[in-house]
Amino acid sequence: MADPSTSVPLPLLWTDMMELQRDIQEEIRHTTQARESNLSGHLYEKDGLLRLAREENSMLQERLAQEKESAQRTFHVLRQAAQAKSNELQLAEKEIEVLKTTIANLSSALSNKEAQVQSLTTEMEKKEREHQLLVSNMELRHEQEMFIARKMVEFEVRKHP
Repeated sequence: MADPSTSVPLPLLWTDMMELQRDIQEEIRHTTQARESNLSGHLYEKDGLLRLAREENSMLQERLAQEKESAQRTFHVLRQAAQAKSNELQLAEKEIEVLKTTIANLSSALSNKEAQVQSLTTEMEKKEREHQLLVSNMELRHEQEMFIARKMVEFEVRKHP
């Protein structure tokens, strides 16, 4: 068996073993507590971060809703403005068509008036030539009548000296 000089009495060995087991359990308990404390602090920290993240997310959701509402109002205003401009453009196009028709009518009326003026000018020129012919004829007749009257006076003077 074992050498008696190196052998440890059994109760001492048992005591050492029990002490060692207690030390190990104490170390395990201490390590476990430290880990639990560390984990608890870590969880508390993570819980705080999670709470902050939720609060930030809530604020961002609220801001997003406000921005979305603002964007919808802006879009609605812009759409109304675009519709108003479209209506103005349609009205302007109709006014342009009316003006084009008016211009065409005025142009046609002007052409008609120019044709009337030309016709009246031609008629006046014709009347002017007729008038000049009449004046010439009257002057010629007057000269003829004067000539005849002189000749008659001369004839009468010669006939009754």
